[in-house]
Amino acid sequence: MNEDLCNRVFEVMNIAPSRLLNGVTTLDTNAGMVLVADPELGLIWRVDTNSLNYEIALQDDTMAPRETLNGFIGVTGVRVWKDYVYYNNSPLQLICSVRMDRATGQAGGPYEVIAQGVLRDDFAVDQNGTIYVAEMNENVVTLVQLDGSQAVFAGNLNSTEVAGAKSAAFGRTESARSVLYVTTNGGISALVNGSIVEGEKVVAIEL
Repeated sequence: MNEDLCNRVFEVMNIAPSRLLNGVTTLDTNAGMVLVADPELGLIWRVDTNSLNYEIALQDDTMAPRETLNGFIGVTGVRVWKDYVYYNNSPLQLICSVRMDRATGQAGGPYEVIAQGVLRDDFAVDQNGTIYVAEMNENVVTLVQLDGSQAVFAGNLNSTEVAGAKSAAFGRTESARSVLYVTTNGGISALVNGSIVEGEKVVAIEL
């Protein structure tokens, strides 16, 4: 492994009251601000990686944990698009949004449900606000519009295209901003054709 890369990995801080830190997204790059989802507490932390301060930024019933086979889980994924925070609650199968004050990360409007019946795991948001949800139990990536409409974007239950889709993100460079990268678990959550499991992979999908 590259030693230079290893030397860049270090602990920034502890968030003592947290229970389980999961999804994370940048709120303000220059200020070192990030938002971190805590599914066991059912809330989103605002974390200042420069001052090492943190506070509860967002909390709502749509983020609340529910009992699952893996314990109590609520909000897991979080993304920022313009002046909105998007988040999902896997047990409740919700994709939601809330307008926020970007300076503070606090809610600046009502918490709204964008779509229901959306299985986990994580998601990405394109430049137009369209949501791409990685649904590992269905072996698909589902496209969710702001009006709540849904359609399968890639894969199917009997395909290895994105079998066990776990997370999704768009590229950061100019040439890659229209490329959706999807990580998979190989289909261990939903065997392809009832029997096939492949190695984990990263899939690049050009929009």
